Parts: sequence; structure tokens; C-alpha cells
Amino acid sequence: MSSYHATLRSLRQSPRKVRLLSDALVGLSVPEAQARLAATRKASATPLAKLLRSAAANAAAKDQIAQDDLSVKSVRVDGGAVLKRFHPRAFGRAAPIRRRSSHISVELLAKEGAKKMIAPKAAAAVSQPKPEAVKTTTSQAATSEPKVQKKIESKVAKQGFMRRFFQRKSGM
Repeated sequence: MSSYHATLRSLRQSPRKVRLLSDALVGLSVPEAQARLAATRKASATPLAKLLRSAAANAAAKDQIAQDDLSVKSVRVDGGAVLKRFHPRAFGRAAPIRRRSSHISVELLAKEGAKKMIAPKAAAAVSQPKPEAVKTTTSQAATSEPKVQKKIESKVAKQGFMRRFFQRKSGM
């Protein structure tokens, strides 16, 4: 059984808030964890979902393992750098403000009977459009544009220079 990981450093949210979601993901499969994060309205759900996708992509790149065969082994949330600020209070005092950040590490575990995905090059070759279809659409677009230009030029030629000049100046 192989494990795959991804890390996110200096997320501008306190570790305590991030741990509310991260503790609920341990033991779930990757699709279940992504569904749970998508249904959550917490601010840390989006970075956690991106981190989970990154770890799954690492597994796919390293050993061609599908997302369905991965489960969340552990999610570690540690404290990062703290920005220290002060807020002015009454009678010349100051109250501290601590803006915390988090370092998150996700570790995924592959199931025992994990099957390998189709190679990305083979899948890309199948979905390529035929070059002939592209050429016909560009030639059709090129033939329709000159017709529009001819109509505009003929309209301009009918009006005459003096008429256009004075209409433009007088606003009629």
C-alpha cells in the first residue's frame, strides 16, 4: 500500500477553524471527502478541496491510481506564522491582534486492489478532433466576412462625401 501526500503552507486562516473540517475527512474515500467539502459552507473548505485534488493528482502522476481507489489516511493542521498587530483602546491602551495562519498536510492511502488508470497520452489521442473539420469552419467564416464588408462599402459609396460630411457636423 502506497501513500501520497500534498502540503499547503501559510493559509491565512487559524488552525482551529481549519481543524473543524479536516478532522471529519479522515477515513473517507477521496470522492466522499470532496463531496463533503463541496457541501460545506466553511471558508476552509475550498483550500482543503484543492489540496485533496492535488494529493490525488500526485497519486495519478506517480502510480496512475484512480481517485476512487484512494482514501484519506491523515490530515495534519499545524500553526504557521502569526502576524501581530495592535488595536487602540480607551485611555491610551492597546489590545493585541493575532492573525494566525495554518500549514496543512494531507496524506492519501491507496487501497490494496487499486487498478491503474488509462495512460493520459492514449486518452488524449482518442479525443483529438479531426483537422479537416477545423479547416472547413475557418473557411466558412472567411467567406462570410467579405460579404458584410461589400455591403458597408456600397452603402458608403451611395451617400457621397458632401452629404456624409454635413450630416456628421449638423447631427441630422
